[in-house]
Amino acid sequence: MKILPQILIYSLIALAGIAISFYAPIALPSSILSMVLLFLLLLLKVVKKERIKEVSTFLIQVMALFFVTPVVSMVKAAAEAGDQLIPIVIVSILAMLITFSVSALAIQITLRIMRSRQV
Repeated sequence: MKILPQILIYSLIALAGIAISFYAPIALPSSILSMVLLFLLLLLKVVKKERIKEVSTFLIQVMALFFVTPVVSMVKAAAEAGDQLIPIVIVSILAMLITFSVSALAIQITLRIMRSRQV
């Protein structure tokens, strides 16, 4: 019965993310808010990682299932895109490369700052 309290913790955090998203003056996805909220709660040690470990492990193991529906939708949309498919693919690849590069650069800068503070 250790699973039910863990599911409750995740559910309450998701509910809080939905509430914040609903009442926020700007449009923010509730899933992103929930992840940030969970991160902050773990960082501040309000929620201990041992208290959500089993459900977290399970969700990571079945994560691929969450991507089945978007992939099927993309395949269907690709068939409907017709002659616009090649420009869409090119823009998508460029966006992925830019995102990857900016993320890698941000990580490098963050690591340099963290190392300089340790010395």
